[in-house]
Amino acid sequence: MVSVSEDGGKTFRILIPYSGIHPDHHAWWIHPYNPSFIIDGDDGGLAITRDKGKTWQFESKLPVGQFYHINVDNALPYHVMGGLQDNGSWYGPAYVWINSGIRNSYWTEVGGGDGFDVVPDPDNYNWVYSMSQEGELGRYNVATGEQ
Repeated sequence: MVSVSEDGGKTFRILIPYSGIHPDHHAWWIHPYNPSFIIDGDDGGLAITRDKGKTWQFESKLPVGQFYHINVDNALPYHVMGGLQDNGSWYGPAYVWINSGIRNSYWTEVGGGDGFDVVPDPDNYNWVYSMSQEGELGRYNVATGEQ
């Protein structure tokens, strides 16, 4: 949550609520001629408001994230997998056979929290193993969704 004061700290109002926008805020831009237009850069990507924080739009089409580690399997075409800072562990294709390219919807979340690492099972590429904070380990079948 982000709060703002416009009276020297006497009162505050919520500018960014907990829901819908990633809570780790790192960068801000406020339009110099229109202070109602604000861009928030956070661990989840970008959020934009044009009404001084009353409503926020998350820009889900930007392929941004910070990976701790990435791995690949030996499938053909191969898959990329890895753990994202504050955004879980993910698995997706390195190549697709369509002109529009790789879309966000082609990726599967295989673990939650701070995704640190994801490795494929060397004997069965449908299974991946993920690790997150506090030593949490997960196993996920990318073909069936079984955990």
